[in-house]
Amino acid sequence: MPFTRRLGWAALFMLALALRLPGLFGHSFHADEALYASWARLIHAGHDPWLQTVVMDKPPLLFYLQAAFFSLFGPVEWAARLPNWLASLLLIPLTARLARQLYRTEAAVWGAAVVAACSAFLIQFSPTAFTDPLLVTLVVAALVLRLDGRLGWSGLVWGLAMAAKHQALFFLPLLVMLRPTTVRPTTNDQRPTMWVVLAASLPGERRLAGRWTYLAHEIGPFLLGALPVVLLLLLWEGVQGGANSLVAAWSSFGGLRLAWSWELWPRLAAWTSMLPLLISSSWLGTTLVAFILGQWLLVIGNWLLVLGRSSFVVGRSSLVVSRWSAAGSHAALVVFVLAYFLFHWLVAVPVWDRFLLPLAPLTAVLLGGLYAWPAFVRLGKRPQALALIALLALLLPGALLAANSRYPLGGSRPADQGAAQVAQFLADAPYGTVLYDHWYGWQWRYHLFDSRIYVSWFAHPDGLVEDLTVFATDEANRYLVLPAGDGRLPVERAVYAGGFMLELVFTAVDDHGDPTIYLYRVRAS
Repeated sequence: MPFTRRLGWAALFMLALALRLPGLFGHSFHADEALYASWARLIHAGHDPWLQTVVMDKPPLLFYLQAAFFSLFGPVEWAARLPNWLASLLLIPLTARLARQLYRTEAAVWGAAVVAACSAFLIQFSPTAFTDPLLVTLVVAALVLRLDGRLGWSGLVWGLAMAAKHQALFFLPLLVMLRPTTVRPTTNDQRPTMWVVLAASLPGERRLAGRWTYLAHEIGPFLLGALPVVLLLLLWEGVQGGANSLVAAWSSFGGLRLAWSWELWPRLAAWTSMLPLLISSSWLGTTLVAFILGQWLLVIGNWLLVLGRSSFVVGRSSLVVSRWSAAGSHAALVVFVLAYFLFHWLVAVPVWDRFLLPLAPLTAVLLGGLYAWPAFVRLGKRPQALALIALLALLLPGALLAANSRYPLGGSRPADQGAAQVAQFLADAPYGTVLYDHWYGWQWRYHLFDSRIYVSWFAHPDGLVEDLTVFATDEANRYLVLPAGDGRLPVERAVYAGGFMLELVFTAVDDHGDPTIYLYRVRAS
């Protein structure tokens, strides 16, 4: 590789590192992040290494990685984010590699890498403790290995993605649709496998038998690669005492259903408002979406043409399979992106930004594919380099905003709404202290993990008053935490009506100095 090219890659990687570094130490935990980190603390502390005492709706890979980093750096927030942060840096060369496999041009590789480095989604999700960033990196790695023809390794990495989050199942059709860029036929000295003999013995034409054989040779190694991880995952599920994380995840959504007609437009508006942030540019994002939709009519015909040209021949002791063209893999990628978006629009899943994260590297690859157009390739190296610099200049302002957490997605500074500040204030509270709460239970699982405070959750104001009436006569310190908005007013009225007083002892504030959480000491009147 020429020195200037190596220098360019090093500069792009350093830019990606600089864009992702501030959030690693500057963000606070979202409620979900705090919950996941609390599970990792259970593993790290040895209290529950198999996570049998909690209801798990996620596979455990991330939590065991977080526990490993806790062992190195202690149970601090940035250590819980390190697995995803490192995975987000690895995602950039993986995205570039995927673009090279599909488009075979240097400009397309650079275009995909620039978009991945500057994507607002990838920047703001990289320093988080969600399960999604690790899932995305592992899935893209599985796609890269699939196109390299390393089917067993691709299956193994996909299995790890399943151990990170159940959404890895979405990518199975894409892994099946893609074809390796190079296929090595078996030699005459190699005997046909059981799969070849079985496929060749099926009724029908020789061509049909060849297709069955090809599928067997494609799927078999992939499944064998995934099998060890899947077995370990099933073993872990069995240790949970009959609970199943996939069923629990399904229940947490309230099941799946099609969106009602009156939900379609609001859901479409909500999802599409986040699409430009996939690449940190509203104008470029709109253009890319139009480009993808414009190919919808062309993709199916092109894909069928590629399928029609594929030849499958079964010999006595060899299997010869024609190469799946890059056009077919590109078509499969476009179809998958559209199907993924349509599923999340038409099925009533929550409109959460993290669900769009898997599209970020794929849209980066598709945008890089624009630099592989024949008209652009004929321009020469210097105009191509200028076009890539223009792309970087176009995306960099949005990327800088994402580095400062200016977009409403992923990680942000006030994500915990001040729960960490309250926990720090209560750090020296004596044993037996009671904290009444309705809103921030998952945050306390992490921030008050090894404290001497008992967190008492109340479902409604009357339940809080009943508990105070029975237990507030003891000598224990009792605190009540309330949000700064109007939601606290019914609770305050009920406490005063029950004959108790509230003494404000601490106020958590956001970056602008505005109150977010009030902490009261409860006293009998």
